[in-house]
Amino acid sequence: MFEPQLNDGRLAPRALGHATLRRVVRGDVAAAALRLPIDPPTEAQLDLEIDDGDNPPLELRGVTAIFAELPWIYLEAPAASLTARYGNSTLTAPRYDIEAARDQVRIESVADASWGEARARTADENAAAAAPPLPTVGASLDTSLFRYVRPVPAGNAGLVAIALDAPLVAHSAGPSRQFADLRVVDADDRQIPYLVEQMPEPLSLDLTIQKATPPRTLPPAHAGRSVYRVNYPVEGLPPSRLVLTTTARVFTRTVSVGQEREPDRRRRRDPWFDAMASARWVHADQDKPAMPLTLPLAPIQGTALFIVVDEGDNTPLPIASARVLLPSYRIRLFRDGGSTLRVAYGRSDLARPQYDLALIAPQLLGAPAADAPLEPEHGASPSATTTATILSPRVFWAALAITVVVLLGLIARLLQKESIS
Repeated sequence: MFEPQLNDGRLAPRALGHATLRRVVRGDVAAAALRLPIDPPTEAQLDLEIDDGDNPPLELRGVTAIFAELPWIYLEAPAASLTARYGNSTLTAPRYDIEAARDQVRIESVADASWGEARARTADENAAAAAPPLPTVGASLDTSLFRYVRPVPAGNAGLVAIALDAPLVAHSAGPSRQFADLRVVDADDRQIPYLVEQMPEPLSLDLTIQKATPPRTLPPAHAGRSVYRVNYPVEGLPPSRLVLTTTARVFTRTVSVGQEREPDRRRRRDPWFDAMASARWVHADQDKPAMPLTLPLAPIQGTALFIVVDEGDNTPLPIASARVLLPSYRIRLFRDGGSTLRVAYGRSDLARPQYDLALIAPQLLGAPAADAPLEPEHGASPSATTTATILSPRVFWAALAITVVVLLGLIARLLQKESIS
């Protein structure tokens, strides 16, 4: 069981507890150990992760919270009704003189009281002790300098959570630089402070897998093999995990994943095949489906990957599906009612933002956040694209070479005219 915890201005999963769930049935007798002790959480929303090992996914039908026995309070009260107030985290435990009479209390003679219906205090009741507004707006920002700007549909005011999808993770500074270039702005280009939260559940993206001709850079095989090609949805993704599934029940294969590399003057002068990961995939139970094969991968160049299955003398192993698992992130922020927000990213000259919102981050952990979607990513803005093109080293050297050739041609013509005259 996990919940978010603040660490260096970011929210990361914190384990509240773990246990091994067991249930054994023999005839009419059942033995079970299905309780998971956890530390007291601060969040209203928790994440439950189940490690299935090599077994099929556990069929989970429900979760029930069983709380520890809560303390009782004893007080001397008049016959009229009383009002109890609670919900102020800044107060400390009270100290009353009645504590001196604890030993004289006879529990069996104390009358029981019951709680009435709870209600929140009205705006007039809270007016005297109203806290100053939360820091929901920061400094202004010129969004035309960012390569990507994506709107967030308008919604209700309050705390919202925006999931960071694959294009944003790939085209921003990414997890390695803690999303340093990510900014959220309102309609007036004022920054909206946010907190980055890492989610325990990975981001899963389905991939299209196709039978492919072995690339010329792949070393020759001594036995039968099958080659497949998959493509990541976007270039520039962080380290990931490739998950393969099959419909076969009894098999043993060596599966490797790699990609073709372009010539590198420092290491290789010719194209070559880079084997990035390899594993033995074995299943020998005809009555159960095979568990998926998971291969950890470093960041890839481009988007294409080749999957090589050493078949030996067997029939080809059917690969049913392929998907990639990425680290999952979202941002939390406060939104005013009806305001239009935009998420901007795609700059290499920005440092990680520093917002005052991080000072009150502990107050955000216990508050529920409404999910807010991002509109799809489009191409880079024309101004940013033009700037990037002008600053591109490849374009610069190509233009310089053309200029040198033209100048040499002009000089040759001038020399030829002078020799003729």
